[in-house]
Amino acid sequence: MVHLVTQSNINIILRVAIVALFVFSLPELLAVPAKTVSATQPVINACTVDWPPFTIANGNSITGIDTEIVQEAAKRMGYQLNISIIPWKRCLQLARDTDQIDIVYSASKSPDREKFLRYTSKPLHTLNFVFAVKGNSPNGWTGTNYSVLPQPIGIPLGYSVTKKLKDIPGVTLDENSNNDLQNIQKFKNNRVKTIVMERTVLAHLTKTQDVKVTTLDPPVDGGKEYFITVSNKSKHPELLPKLELEIEKMRSDGTIDAIEKKYK
Repeated sequence: MVHLVTQSNINIILRVAIVALFVFSLPELLAVPAKTVSATQPVINACTVDWPPFTIANGNSITGIDTEIVQEAAKRMGYQLNISIIPWKRCLQLARDTDQIDIVYSASKSPDREKFLRYTSKPLHTLNFVFAVKGNSPNGWTGTNYSVLPQPIGIPLGYSVTKKLKDIPGVTLDENSNNDLQNIQKFKNNRVKTIVMERTVLAHLTKTQDVKVTTLDPPVDGGKEYFITVSNKSKHPELLPKLELEIEKMRSDGTIDAIEKKYK
């Protein structure tokens, strides 16, 4: 039996072929080339305390010598940095007990802290804690007989120098301040009679808070070194060596000197 191929049949065959070609090609036609997604910056979290001029809380902004150093180092290392200003004791607790905190700054060394913090090899600063009173130096003050100081003595909660003072007979400590600003405001309002404060911080706050004090020497705790630290529970084990390297570069290229000059 012979089937004649007419023009009509040819047209039908061509239409079927075109439809089939379209159907089989449809997925390729609809496919959208994958966009190149840039890698997001890893996020690191730091906590600190309001401690001018090293850390200064001003509304929603955080500045200060040590803050700017940490911010610049994080930027150079390619991290997105989140900073929280919280009470110092709370900052240390979060670094010790959780993985929420990567960096704690600036911290002095103590046996307890070295159990959960890793320190940069070089300190950012070497600082001195001093007593300050109103009026003249107390009668009989020799520099070590702390019981002649007007009591109570105000000191923020969580400061390492507290341990030294707690064991001294005749010393009454008021640790109900979260930071030095609260402490000096209590001193200004006669709620504490003597305060313990780092000398640079004391000079800054007496000026901004318009408080007149007499600084007592020698320091109650002199030559304390302060470091940037990384929590042992940080999810970024590479952070400390990278931080060390970047801070050393910042020392060499004058960045740290330039930052410190801004606050003098």
